[in-house]
Amino acid sequence: MSNQPTFSKPHRDIALIGASLASLAEAQPATAKAEETEVKFVVREKDVDNVKKVLNLGDAAEHESICFYEATNRDLDAQKIILRSRYLTKDKHGNATADDDKHNGTTVKLRTNDKIDREKEKEWVSAIEADPKVGKIEKDQVVGKNAVESLSLDNPQKGTEISKVEDKREVKKIFSALQERFVAAHLSLDWGSLQRIGPIKARAWKKVAIEGFGEEFDAEEWILKRDGQAERRLLEISAKVAGDKAAADAFGKKLNEFMEARQFTQDPDAETKTKTVFNYFLGE
Repeated sequence: MSNQPTFSKPHRDIALIGASLASLAEAQPATAKAEETEVKFVVREKDVDNVKKVLNLGDAAEHESICFYEATNRDLDAQKIILRSRYLTKDKHGNATADDDKHNGTTVKLRTNDKIDREKEKEWVSAIEADPKVGKIEKDQVVGKNAVESLSLDNPQKGTEISKVEDKREVKKIFSALQERFVAAHLSLDWGSLQRIGPIKARAWKKVAIEGFGEEFDAEEWILKRDGQAERRLLEISAKVAGDKAAADAFGKKLNEFMEARQFTQDPDAETKTKTVFNYFLGE
């Protein structure tokens, strides 16, 4: 005799409906990630120290070394493509970090003036959707400006692997085959001719709490140094905001009002840190 339970017809129907609904749920694609915008406030250089005091950005920061790479005629920049390496040198306690690929690596990024053309960039969008560890599509918005999307492909690397080649013609070694294919799909690049931009010493504060905000903020300070030029310091405060354009705009307005109430106004020529770096090292 079967050990399976028996049901009356109504109960059998309910069981079958339940099984069908479960199967249907499994067949549905995962819910799309909620819309999110990283809203950024670019601090005037003359206000950097005072803003750090107001936000309690002390010594407990991660230390990083960042480099960019560009072709002689700024061919990558012309295609809005960025090649970057970064690795931790100290943790927030001032200790040397483990030489692993958890926080270190290279990035190839495509920036836009609006949105990523998902049809044109279908191969890379599909790769990211198949494996989010490969990269991401982000939306950034400097306070008072329009939001723009970017597509990034990442390649984890040990810090020592990056530092060995960052000032040599072997920089191609630290970029993955997928990253190389992406670059090749957008322009013909002589990897051996790339020039290094940097290194840039950076400090990063994570999960910063600001009075009156429920969101957690990040802060990054980049120090630009080059022989024959005055040192520059860039400080950017940012937070990821869930919701649509109206939500991002409202958050940006609130953040701007918070800063203005403390006599800090955003840099009127606010640009991304990357663009400022390129102009500093390579000229306008």
